Amino acid sequence: PLAPVLAGKLTSHAKELCLMDALLKAPSAMATATQTLRILLINHAPKKLSHLRTALIEAGFTLIDESSLISNLSAQVEATQPDVILLDSHSPDYDLMEQISLVSRDQPRPTVIFTDEQNPDVMRQAIQSGVSAYIVAGIQPQRLKSILDVAMLRFACDQALRAQLNARDQQMAERKRVELAK
Repeated sequence: PLAPVLAGKLTSHAKELCLMDALLKAPSAMATATQTLRILLINHAPKKLSHLRTALIEAGFTLIDESSLISNLSAQVEATQPDVILLDSHSPDYDLMEQISLVSRDQPRPTVIFTDEQNPDVMRQAIQSGVSAYIVAGIQPQRLKSILDVAMLRFACDQALRAQLNARDQQMAERKRVELAK
């Protein structure tokens, strides 16, 4: 619900400022990604899991948990407290998007989907659900650090925008209360 509002109102300059703000506030995210990231890997595409797991290990990442169940993603996130959620799905479906939306609302985390699905509607739905990066066709170990860095920066930028929007909403509500009291 928030993404379309932000996308329609955010200027290019504001996006650049947001990205710079995210970079300044989270410099360690990029510098130490391979050493300290706690990664939750969700397998929604059984044949590809070992490839993604292997690529992560080759790139120097450590997995804190792996699962093939998406039915209770919020509980998995609560139990493992990952820094990043990676989802491997042949074709993301409604159930997956709903679980991502719940996590994004209640326990926001950078989330990356690796998929073969190139449908723009599915991509749009994924981004609106809270996905930070949507990667189509291919898992290359040498690209994983960059993918995760961008996803974390994008997530930080989105969170900063949400915080600014909430602060402005609160200011407007307070002004409205003051005006009504007059």
